Amino acid sequence: PAPVAAPESQKQVGFPSGVSQPVVLTHKGRADQSMGYLAWPTTDFYADPQGARDAAVMGEVLGLRLIDDLRESQGATYSPQVSYNHSFVWPSWGYVSANVEIAPEKLPIFFNDVRKIAADLRDKPPTPDELERAKKPRLDQIEKARATNGYWLGELSGAQADPRRLDVIRAIIPGTERVTAQDVQHAAQRILKDDRMWMLEVRPEAK
Repeated sequence: PAPVAAPESQKQVGFPSGVSQPVVLTHKGRADQSMGYLAWPTTDFYADPQGARDAAVMGEVLGLRLIDDLRESQGATYSPQVSYNHSFVWPSWGYVSANVEIAPEKLPIFFNDVRKIAADLRDKPPTPDELERAKKPRLDQIEKARATNGYWLGELSGAQADPRRLDVIRAIIPGTERVTAQDVQHAAQRILKDDRMWMLEVRPEAK
C-alpha cells in the first residue's frame, strides 16, 4: 500500500524561546555531577540544503573550539559534545546544540565559553587550519559510512516518496567540500544568536 502522509497538524513542532538564564532541573545522584546543555534553532534541511551543510561544518568548528577551551581551563576529563540536526520530516525544525557533563560549580564556565566562542565565530571566520580540522573528519566519516549497507538503507529510506533524498546523497560530499571559512562565519551569524539560545542545567538536588 502507498504510504500515508502525516496530517500537517502533526508536522508542526516548535523550538523553545531563548532564555537569559539556564532552566534548572535537579537529580538525586552524586553531588559532584551535573550537566549543561544549550541549543539554537535552525531550520529543516530542505529549506536551505547548502545552509544546512554550512551549519554542520560550523558545528564542527564550535566543537573543536569548545574542547580546546574547556580542556585547557578545566583539564582533559571534560569532553563537551556538539550536535546538529536539520530535519527531513518536520518543517522548520533543526538545531545546533552543545552539552557537557561537568562539576556543578563549573557550569558557568561552560556557558560562558560557549557564548564567547559563538561571538568570536560571528565576528570573524575560522582559520584555514580550523576549517580543515572541521571538514576532513566529517568527510572521512561520510566516506566510511557509505561503505556500509546501513548507510544506504537509512539514506534511501523514503526516496521513492520524496526524490529529493537522492539529491541529498549526491550533494553531501561536494556540498561539504565547498564550505568556506566565510560560509562558516555567515552560518554563525545566522544561527548562534544569544537571544535565541535555550539553556538547561541539571544539578544535584540540595540536601
